[in-house]
Amino acid sequence: MANLAKDPTYISYRSMKARCLCETNDAYQKYGGKGITIHKPWLESYENFKRDMGPRPQNTTLDRIDNAQGYNPENCRWADKKAQANNRSNNKRITHNGKTQTLAEWADTVNVSRRTLWNRINVYKWSVEQALTTPLHTKLNTKSI
Repeated sequence: MANLAKDPTYISYRSMKARCLCETNDAYQKYGGKGITIHKPWLESYENFKRDMGPRPQNTTLDRIDNAQGYNPENCRWADKKAQANNRSNNKRITHNGKTQTLAEWADTVNVSRRTLWNRINVYKWSVEQALTTPLHTKLNTKSI
């Protein structure tokens, strides 16, 4: 049998269990302490977890799609750092024309820096419409906005 201690999928599995079940784990208060649960078949065996999730792709970690729900096949995925960063519960989400994205995702979409977009909304108090649709290098009198 392969050395599970070096298997990235197994490492993610053990980390998930530790966050949710071990009160001495540094992350317990954000997971198990908040009632985040693990799908019963996954608790029963690593094989069940691996069957449902498949092997962990390179440069990904285990991610819960809805951070208010537990670890289960419908709510988990392998995600890269960018997807995980956009899925944090403390992200600012912005809705424009019926589409909701994080500030970082909107910055990528409209091709401005996150800092520029954040400043437009939070410092200059621009409307979401104006912040997302004004091209860079357009000088506006922010006092009249």
